[in-house]
Amino acid sequence: MKKLLLILAMFICSLAYSQYTISGYVQYENGKGEDYYYVGLYDVKGNPVVITKPVGTNGYYEIRAPENLTGDLYLFLGVETYTYQKRKLSFPLKDNWRFNLYLITNEKQPLINNFWFDPDNVFEDKKES
Repeated sequence: MKKLLLILAMFICSLAYSQYTISGYVQYENGKGEDYYYVGLYDVKGNPVVITKPVGTNGYYEIRAPENLTGDLYLFLGVETYTYQKRKLSFPLKDNWRFNLYLITNEKQPLINNFWFDPDNVFEDKKES
């Protein structure tokens, strides 16, 4: 009986901590990777939920999102003088996703990004399996 309870507990824990990945590259318009800027998931009020920094000089980033996240969150890269990169995602995730984020020069960038009003400008590169 104890063995059955232990197996059941391990199964429930594995479900609770199962993660899906959101990954991609932070790149300039010319394709050069950038590892300086942070990428994150934010709630509608702009509060960070998960933040990561690209690893390596090619600009690769990876966010492991626990399945217990729920509701709408926003994948976001905001850098002054570059166009904000934003994508609304509904949680819990059911797949791994890849989104490349591009640093596009925009000297007239507004100081505030409105998560719920401004349109998404990040589109799926490819769904990972």
